[in-house]
Amino acid sequence: MQKLSACSFYLSLFLMTFFSCTSYQGISAEKEKPRISRDYVKYAELSREAATVFEEGNYELALGKYRAAFNYWSPDGNDLLNSAVCASRMGEINLTKNFLEKSVTEAGLKQSNLVAFSEVLELQEGEIWEQFVADYPKLRQQYFSNKQNLEAYLEIQRMIERDMLVRRLHGKKYLSASEDVAWKGIKEVDSVNVAKLMEITQEYGWQTDAFLILWHQRGTYEEDNDVWNYFTPLINEAINKGEEKPSFWALFIDNKSVHENEGTQVYGTLIDIKIENGKQLFYIKKIADPTTVDQERAKIGMSSLQAYCDRMNIACPENYLDYLSRKQ
Repeated sequence: MQKLSACSFYLSLFLMTFFSCTSYQGISAEKEKPRISRDYVKYAELSREAATVFEEGNYELALGKYRAAFNYWSPDGNDLLNSAVCASRMGEINLTKNFLEKSVTEAGLKQSNLVAFSEVLELQEGEIWEQFVADYPKLRQQYFSNKQNLEAYLEIQRMIERDMLVRRLHGKKYLSASEDVAWKGIKEVDSVNVAKLMEITQEYGWQTDAFLILWHQRGTYEEDNDVWNYFTPLINEAINKGEEKPSFWALFIDNKSVHENEGTQVYGTLIDIKIENGKQLFYIKKIADPTTVDQERAKIGMSSLQAYCDRMNIACPENYLDYLSRKQ
């Protein structure tokens, strides 16, 4: 297990989660069209278009694009919240309630995520939000009721809790023990977790909530061992069936590239921090091939690197910016 890039991963995960951006009478208040395919790349394209016109203030067009995107993939929680804001600004009360409800019952957003979402703040002044908060426990319960393979999901959540707990303890152990002793405990938990994940997936198939368990096996990614010989074909099959995002491997590929190719990344998913003029600066290190990175990102449903950096307020890699300037 590699100890490097852990900070980079959690920064990436936090930023992508935070920024990626129903009726209380029942879900039937809005009849969505049946999903015609499981095409995440198309979903991501429409979602980005919706976000762009949303920021421009064209809420009717944005809502149309969001709803079109939802035909291709299970709605992202932030996209549902943006849809609720669009509906609110259009004066569509039932639609506003509907999308708020779905952000919990379908996307499973926790109450803390909802409050942190800045665009929802304007909804907190009215009766819609008051009713939403009152009904939140019921909506959250419905999310679990609708969850396929609930037993597997709950076991994976327990595994993730153990994973995070041992890493918090790891930081404290530096005060009284060597680094090797601290990491021994982490490796033991990781080993137990990945073995249990194999058991779960043998019975239920690949579980999309289990990314973190596999991420902590990244040090041997693509090696000939029991873990990757089992999980690689399983996840590739899930991607081919539209059950997992095609961008699943991007972090693993970038982590491997950083360690083997002089710190360069293929996709630019790993984010680092440096201190500049006394302030923290988020940035992406050098890209292996700046001439093709945007095409490769597009293939797996990711925006151009420049658009991503602009939206997240992250410094783009210098060699990528040099390429863009020459291209112009």
